[in-house]
Order: sequence, then structure tokens, then C-alpha cells
Amino acid sequence: MPNRPTMALSVSDLPTTIEFCVDKLGFAMIDHLPYADIAHILDADGDLLLFAGPNAKDITQYLDPPRFISKPGDTISFAESDLEARNAILVSKGINDACIEDGFLGNSKLSVPGPDNYTFAFLKRVPHTPEEVLVQYEEAPQKLERVLEGLSESALDLATATGQWSIRKIVHHLAESESLFMMQIKTALADSGTLYI
Repeated sequence: MPNRPTMALSVSDLPTTIEFCVDKLGFAMIDHLPYADIAHILDADGDLLLFAGPNAKDITQYLDPPRFISKPGDTISFAESDLEARNAILVSKGINDACIEDGFLGNSKLSVPGPDNYTFAFLKRVPHTPEEVLVQYEEAPQKLERVLEGLSESALDLATATGQWSIRKIVHHLAESESLFMMQIKTALADSGTLYI
């Protein structure tokens, strides 16, 4: 088996989730340990995931750091170069409710609803030059201001679905992200020319 996974998905019915991910999504089963209510599966990117059923105990013992444990309702993302071909395969396997959406910076996404309200998202990213990324970064605050312009306080609390983030929460998340990364950016700029991880 490859190195231990860093990511786990908590599921309510392990055999159902295994069947969906292996038979429908084309993931590869590595092992299934019914006595521990866990399974190891290779995803579309070739990354090892731990699937843990309701009877699994202390799943952190099966994960290497940094540990990420997803819960029902979360979205799990994978890289994909051809969304149309992936969707055609899904349709051939009886999945007719997947949808392709345009995303940020020309990227697109194929969203597949799965067991436990998980969404399996296949992402097709458009490559951008560093200069293009910097232009987008510079223009982002003005774009955000334009889309928020005229929204009432109550409109800021709207969400696309129950349990999803509201407009207000998304904007707060963007601001928090910027403040967290600002120190890293300043550090990198202050020590230009060195390798920064």
C-alpha cells in the first residue's frame, strides 16, 4: 500500500460509498477492513484516501499529518483534463445528475453528487502565467466591490442552499484569507530571489 493517507471521509455506510466510488467514479480499491469499518481507496488523482464508516474508532491513527477529515456535505476535488469525457463515462454508468459549471478564471468543474451529500468535483484548470495571476489578483477587490454593490444587509445573508455559506460568510472568508497570506507575501517580497515555501 502507498504511504498512509492524510485525508479521510466519514461516511454513514461504508459499503455503499465504496461501491459508488469504485464502480461509478472509477476509483481503485486498495483494501477494505470490515472489522475496523475502514477502507483505503486511490482517487482520480492517484491519492490515497481513507473512508471511515460509523463504527471506525479514532481514525486519526490511520492518517499521516497534516490530517484532514471530511464530513457529509463536503466537496472533495480532483484534477481532470477532459470534463466532457469524464461526464460521458459517468452517464454510461448511470449517473445523470452531474453538472458542468464555469468557474473562476476560466476554470470549469464537473460536480457529482454522492452518498452522504458529498460532492465529488472534477476540476479543469486553465493554466495562467504569473503575470496573468498578478493582474487578476490586482483586479479582484474592485470586482468584489462591484458584485456586492447595492446588496441589502438581508441579501448578504442569502445562501445557495441550506447549510451553505452565505454571501457575508464568503466575503469574510476572503478577507480572513487575505490577512493570513499577507504576512507570507510580505516575507517573500522582503527576501526576493530566495526559495520560499
